[in-house]
Amino acid sequence: MRSHLLLILVPLALTACSKKDGDGTTPAASSSAPTTAASAVDPTPAASATAETPKPAATNLPLIGEDAPEFKLVEKPTAADVTSGPLMGSANGHKFEPKAIYFEPEKKGWKLSIGDKPLEKPTAFSPSGSQTIYISLNTPKLAAGKKLTKAMKYGDGFFQIVQPENQEKTTSWNTDNAYYLEITKWDVKPYDAKAGMFQQAGTASGKLYVVHKASESLAKKGFKTSGVAGTFTDAVVRYRGEPKFE
Repeated sequence: MRSHLLLILVPLALTACSKKDGDGTTPAASSSAPTTAASAVDPTPAASATAETPKPAATNLPLIGEDAPEFKLVEKPTAADVTSGPLMGSANGHKFEPKAIYFEPEKKGWKLSIGDKPLEKPTAFSPSGSQTIYISLNTPKLAAGKKLTKAMKYGDGFFQIVQPENQEKTTSWNTDNAYYLEITKWDVKPYDAKAGMFQQAGTASGKLYVVHKASESLAKKGFKTSGVAGTFTDAVVRYRGEPKFE
């Protein structure tokens, strides 16, 4: 009986030794378990990271430009005050670079808008949070060669501008303003009653100087004289309903 027991025990001892590598570390076969587990777990952090990626909520906030000098104040602007090169200016001491320039009718005539965020499409509303200069031109007739001037006074436009005390918000700044506008190209078709309410009517090019004045009392509140000057090419001309000028 003893000889038989010895024969049985020896193979068992050899089998137990085969489960260890020569240096005593866990063999490759047993290390496959953690690898498999890691493969099953890896996608979870990736999916979680994607879900937690912050949404671009700041896109609807004003994009403040770099610091810029206070805009040059001219009480009675002329063609000589239009700077060379594309429209450029400053808004409360920050660089103002137009990305949307468009004409559209209002009650008393055409209105010109200059915004620092691009329109999603030619007939779209101004993007939320954009800084925009609005100029009421008060004339139903624009054409190449037309020149319009306004000496410094209140009304006929405002600047939707970043608040001096909170640069994450804008305010409708109604203050004394002046402008010079010269139309060099006016390629615009009449309103088409069959084409829908919102229509792109054509394009316009020209020269512009417009300034919004920060009086002494406004300067104490943080406002700075602001505006834009230069040339523009192929600005959008659009209808948002049939023009009904007074």
